[in-house]
Amino acid sequence: RLQGLDPDRQYLVEEINLRSGTRGLNTTLSGDYLMKVGLQVLRPDEGTSRVFRLTAR
Repeated sequence: RLQGLDPDRQYLVEEINLRSGTRGLNTTLSGDYLMKVGLQVLRPDEGTSRVFRLTAR
């Protein structure tokens, strides 16, 4: 879970630095949701990582 976000703001969540041809997360979520639920950061393919960019709206 993330910390320090404004629970009343919306955040654009984009997954960046993806392999060519791979679709990543691209959605808008509330700060409240991100701090209470968080993001799924584990991928089924072992040895990979995920990078997210959050932009307050």
